[in-house]
Amino acid sequence: MALPPKKKVAKNIRATHSETCQPNEKEFNVRLHRGSNGFGFTVSGGVDTERGPHIQKVDNKIIKYLQQPGRLQTDDKLISVGGHSVAAMTHEEILQLLRNASENVTLVLRRKVS
Repeated sequence: MALPPKKKVAKNIRATHSETCQPNEKEFNVRLHRGSNGFGFTVSGGVDTERGPHIQKVDNKIIKYLQQPGRLQTDDKLISVGGHSVAAMTHEEILQLLRNASENVTLVLRRKVS
């Protein structure tokens, strides 16, 4: 009996881009409204980088509101944008997804908990 062919695995997908929530992480949603300068944060990472998608910077104008428990914070892992998983997206694809998002968008994020 012949064995089934091996599945090819993309070389550029790293374990750090896993969609599985780790025991030391919590997953939560944040709904944002696009202002005149965008959603108020900078995203970094993607499958084409060393680190998975994450929040790199939060705009100082909204940082007090957002950096409360359950809100957007620097280094939060970005899981999805408007219901679209970003796990297998390049950095540019994630940026394009955010640019094309509606005026209000829901992000799914993960954060390490102690």
